[in-house]
Amino acid sequence: MVKTNGASVLSYIIGYDPKEPLGGPQTVAGGTADLQPGEAIIDEAVARSQDLSLGDEVEIMGQDFTIVGLTRGLTNIVNSISFIPLQDFQALRGGEAVSYALLDVAPDANPAQVAAAINARDPDVLALPTADFSREEKQIIRDMSVELLNIMNLSGFLIGLAVTALTLYTSALRKRQEYGVLKAIGAKNRNLYAVVMAQVFRS
Repeated sequence: MVKTNGASVLSYIIGYDPKEPLGGPQTVAGGTADLQPGEAIIDEAVARSQDLSLGDEVEIMGQDFTIVGLTRGLTNIVNSISFIPLQDFQALRGGEAVSYALLDVAPDANPAQVAAAINARDPDVLALPTADFSREEKQIIRDMSVELLNIMNLSGFLIGLAVTALTLYTSALRKRQEYGVLKAIGAKNRNLYAVVMAQVFRS
């Protein structure tokens, strides 16, 4: 979560070591990817929507960070991706645990075989080739998107029901004198209901 200007933006926070060649942002549209303690990189779409610029401060995981870099293309319908130094991330999480590490294998090595060898050596570690890792991450994002779309669909359905009910009520209220006349000359309730529903569908 990235907080700024009284607003909160959902964001996937990644802590990485700027000294390492892997793990950081690949598309820096502005600023730098060489983070120092207390600095952060956010996506330019978030910066634009929240009127933020390089040098501004945002709150991430309860701590203030200065924006020193902007990425491009890391915002979707669900959230965005932000980066902070690994040491800051570990300090805020209260431990030195690492979620994953990226390995660059030798040019003549087979990534799938290297991953299998690592998995065989340590059952507590899950090694995945790049394609498999990307597929896993895409599935997570896809699942999150589906949940959000389901919520939006349900909200739209409920709003539609409310509008229909309001239309029905307003129509019946406007025609109540006519319905009274029909009732007086012997129309049954089911006939009146049919008339009301027909008017609603026509409107």
